[in-house]
Amino acid sequence: MNKNIKALLITSCVLLVITGFFVARYFIDKSHLNPDDYIGNTAYNLNNGGKFCEINDKVYFANSYDSDALYVMNSDETNAKKITSTSVVSINADDHRIYYSMSSKSNGQGLGYIRKSAGLYSINHSGRDSICYTTNPVAQCLLYGNTLYYQNYIKNSGTTIYAISTDRNNNHEVINQFVTFTNPYWGYIYYGNMSDNHHLYIYDPITMESDDYWPHEVYMPVMDSDGWIYFIDPATDYELHRYNPQSETEETITEERVDFYNKIGDIIYYQVSVGSPALHRVSATGSDDIIIAEGVYNDIQTTSNYVYFRPFDNDTVTFHANHYGTLKVNEFRP
Repeated sequence: MNKNIKALLITSCVLLVITGFFVARYFIDKSHLNPDDYIGNTAYNLNNGGKFCEINDKVYFANSYDSDALYVMNSDETNAKKITSTSVVSINADDHRIYYSMSSKSNGQGLGYIRKSAGLYSINHSGRDSICYTTNPVAQCLLYGNTLYYQNYIKNSGTTIYAISTDRNNNHEVINQFVTFTNPYWGYIYYGNMSDNHHLYIYDPITMESDDYWPHEVYMPVMDSDGWIYFIDPATDYELHRYNPQSETEETITEERVDFYNKIGDIIYYQVSVGSPALHRVSATGSDDIIIAEGVYNDIQTTSNYVYFRPFDNDTVTFHANHYGTLKVNEFRP
């Protein structure tokens, strides 16, 4: 066989293999399916901005030192690297893609971060193959199974909840109210009604119907996997409580006036801004309450190893502390 022809055939075969590899990876990323009960981030993180998200020992996060650009690192904070320069909030992730709301930090405070966001997107773990689901402002989104539930702001109409499949099909309104999500539980999505009576509601993704689950005024409610509903109670001057719907038992976790909180396992972090402002750590039963940082903080995020938080008046700085061992707060610089 002529050497030139042989070389050409070998080159063609190599190109076909390479092309086939990238085509196969493209369609795998496009067509993969999550388990129906898959959850893309914790409700606790999402209710605090969703700037950190952990999956498979990887942490995807908005880097405050780089205008909230999307980064990834190992769960022990090693090997941090940028994925995309896009400023992000409400991060969700699965085995193939990262989902987020694009934010523009230059738009000012306005009506909160809902006016700073500019659409719902996803990319693969390498930072390529971007998908746009909507260019409407989206403050919070939740990946549940293979569906993205998101706060959809439409000018002159307000914010309601829409759902769209991860392959961009069947975009439709599911809740005609402004709500905040809690963790899905036993196939249902629980949410706090922010525009009406502030009760905890339950949404059935199959029947697409909502019901008033617990007629009690709640703020930042989360139906936790331990069976308790954690919430800030406006009726008791914003104390942090938990409620067991099976035993109808309500417990006070702290009598402090709480602004924000996050929970990981049996640990709760909460912010107090009146009296003696400080970020606290307490057990889920209300014991062992200690101050971990004096001052006012927000954007409280948790991963398996660390809690992350930012000064309320400076969103370009992030601090962190390990959940376990000697409690020591340091500046987090990836």
